[in-house]
Amino acid sequence: MSTMTRELPKPVAVPLGWVIFGAINATIYSAGWVLIQWDNLRDEYRIRHVGARVEDWLKDGAK
Repeated sequence: MSTMTRELPKPVAVPLGWVIFGAINATIYSAGWVLIQWDNLRDEYRIRHVGARVEDWLKDGAK
């Protein structure tokens, strides 16, 4: 008893592979972009928060 496998013809399989792997690549790229933006926003928040504290500290020290 032999097992038969079905294969897609090459003109269909190759572009289908490009689409599938392109979608995977786009998902990974998009996730990386979102993480970078999140990190930038978090850094900006920290800088502003620390800057406000330093400004208050300097004002209190000048009194």
